[in-house]
Amino acid sequence: MGTGKTHIHNIYGKLDVSSRTQAIARASHLGLLHDLSSYELPATVDEENIENPFKELRAFQEDDAGDFFGRDALIERLLLRLQEDSPLHRFLAVVGPSGSGKSSVVKAGLLY
Repeated sequence: MGTGKTHIHNIYGKLDVSSRTQAIARASHLGLLHDLSSYELPATVDEENIENPFKELRAFQEDDAGDFFGRDALIERLLLRLQEDSPLHRFLAVVGPSGSGKSSVVKAGLLY
């Protein structure tokens, strides 16, 4: 289950509901919904100047390290592997299925 779906499932469970409509009704009844009409929102959005942190199928680069997260344990393991005292300590093969983030973890994680 994806992250968003997991959160929705957890919220439904906490509210003891099974649909979006029920969740809204229960949250409203419990006073969990806030009136957002008093917040000032921008009239227009300049889409050309929005920086999208999602790279789609492009690999993260070193400059994208600030947007790259969630692989800390893997990066730590790779760094420890490179510090080992063995004849092959400078050789590290990162393998995995296409699109799994190999290049991103090396460029925005390991090299950064």
